Amino acid sequence: MDVDVDFLLEGFSTYSRLNVGLADDVCIARILKRPLTSVQALIKSALDRVGALLLLVVLAPILLSIALIVKLTSAGPILFRQQRFGINNEVIDVLKFRTLFHRHADPNAEQPVRKRDDRITPVGKYLRALSLDELPQLLNVVKGDMSLVGPRPLPVSLKIEGKPCSEFPHYRARHRVLPGITGLAQVNGWRGGMQVTEDLKNRLYFDLAYIENYSLMLDVRIIFATIFALVRPKNAY
Repeated sequence: MDVDVDFLLEGFSTYSRLNVGLADDVCIARILKRPLTSVQALIKSALDRVGALLLLVVLAPILLSIALIVKLTSAGPILFRQQRFGINNEVIDVLKFRTLFHRHADPNAEQPVRKRDDRITPVGKYLRALSLDELPQLLNVVKGDMSLVGPRPLPVSLKIEGKPCSEFPHYRARHRVLPGITGLAQVNGWRGGMQVTEDLKNRLYFDLAYIENYSLMLDVRIIFATIFALVRPKNAY
């Protein structure tokens, strides 16, 4: 929930390391703070939707060209839909340009894509390397399911080394904000598939760092870092 969680305390000194305050002579400790204030959330939402709409207009020729190429080079739909976690663990349908052969469609992420995966179409290889397959998610941003910047939404059924991601410590904490098209983890090199537990731990580190240190300026820095990363793509396949 987008609320602060407070507890009433009987004593003060015992809880000196907590964010403690007084309200009507009652001692209160704040144990869970909202990642964004109501004003911050409103500003971020407005900028997200306006920005996504502008990008859809500016990138329309590229989007249409990619859609045509995907359709002409392999059988199947242009877009791929996959259920992923959104804010507050809600399940959302995330859109991508299809990069796998249709017969190998994997909506439940039972087989994560690996380097030199023969399920990837020839065109899909380049779309994934440049992250162009993610562009349809601008529609998710306009809809309000995603943000331009935030932790990347991961498939609901994703497992790492046979263990569901939801069972890893602090995993659900990354869902306290809207997922993003790009994020702090991605601009620090943690993008693409995750094969081992350490991969997920590194992503979680940056995702939670973003949430705990959110600011509009941080979003701006991540957007510029993303543009730079697109010129020098790493770890994407």
